[in-house]
Amino acid sequence: MEKKRKFYSVTIASSALLALPAVSMATLQDEGGIDDLMNTILGWLDDAGLIVMALAFLFFLWGLAKFILNAGDPEERGKGQQIMLWGIIAFVVMTSLWAIVGWLGSELIGDNGEPVTPNGFQRDREEEEEED
Repeated sequence: MEKKRKFYSVTIASSALLALPAVSMATLQDEGGIDDLMNTILGWLDDAGLIVMALAFLFFLWGLAKFILNAGDPEERGKGQQIMLWGIIAFVVMTSLWAIVGWLGSELIGDNGEPVTPNGFQRDREEEEEED
């Protein structure tokens, strides 16, 4: 048992050390690398957010249908109301999170895709660009 544990530890450590140069040099590549990986992950998260919002809307519609179709049964009608309420809550929470993340992104990254920097740093950067 102890030999297996040591073997796995050495294997994991050596794999991590072998992968380290590839990870550290990934930001220097023109195409691919960390930037593309992050854009892919962010694209998946964006798609997942849309799917969750669509599911919340469908959940609301399911509750609405249950509410309308069971108009004569107060217990089933109450279940429909509860489902609609949770659909609305999920939709509002997802929309709020999406808005907050969008606002933070525009504040930290800026509208033109460049990071927002204080004015003094921006002037220094512009002067460096002019010197080149």
